[in-house]
Amino acid sequence: MSSIRESLSTLKNVFFSTWKMKIFSLWLIIAVFLEVLIIGASRNEIFIGFVNFNFVIKEIKNQTNQLVVFISVILCAISMLIFWLIREKLTKSIVKWEKKPSTKFILFGSLGALWVEFIFWLVEKLFGTEGVAASPNLIVDWLATMPWYIMMIALIWKINTRYTYSLVELALFGGIYELCADGVLGLVFKGQAAQIILLPLIFPIFVIVYSYMILPPTILTRNEIEMANSVHLDREDSKKFKYGLLPLIGLIPYIFLFILMI
Repeated sequence: MSSIRESLSTLKNVFFSTWKMKIFSLWLIIAVFLEVLIIGASRNEIFIGFVNFNFVIKEIKNQTNQLVVFISVILCAISMLIFWLIREKLTKSIVKWEKKPSTKFILFGSLGALWVEFIFWLVEKLFGTEGVAASPNLIVDWLATMPWYIMMIALIWKINTRYTYSLVELALFGGIYELCADGVLGLVFKGQAAQIILLPLIFPIFVIVYSYMILPPTILTRNEIEMANSVHLDREDSKKFKYGLLPLIGLIPYIFLFILMI
């Protein structure tokens, strides 16, 4: 119990340690509140029961996808919290695993991406809707999204071993990556480009979703990252945040695909 309290205390310090993080936390609360308002305004009553081992969903009217996204984000946050609570045990358990650090990083990040996509797909299925996950078919969903995730994670390893980034900075970069990928590019693909203007309002939600792909591999390979990072003594710290945008290169194939589809 003491270790759990310490982990939760550390998490609390992360979110409220500085005025910048306090602003971000407030931003997150506002984003969640807006999501709840949108969901609440679009339906009269939602009843989720458990009958014969199946979810029964009644009286769901419009904008079901909003609810799917909201629940999926909550599950991503819970997944990240669970990882945070057991991070030390996991780190110790993989120390003896003799694989290249970059391989471990990409593998752990990819597993996180698979899990996040599975969450969105599963919740979408439970609500009997479409349009949130990349495809109603989970395998097709993974085939469509994993190339981007793997490229992104591989490039995050590169930036991680070039410059020193805090977990908060990496989480915020994750939000930027999703803002550009699932946000801007996703809306353009769906023909909903006009909604791009609303994306900054829900930026903290993007941070939560991609955190599970970025933070666990960083935490689990922290020692290897620090060793690789120490080699680059000639780096210019002024370029640190520009370099952090490098993973967006992974979106280029999708942009070309969109152009070909026009």
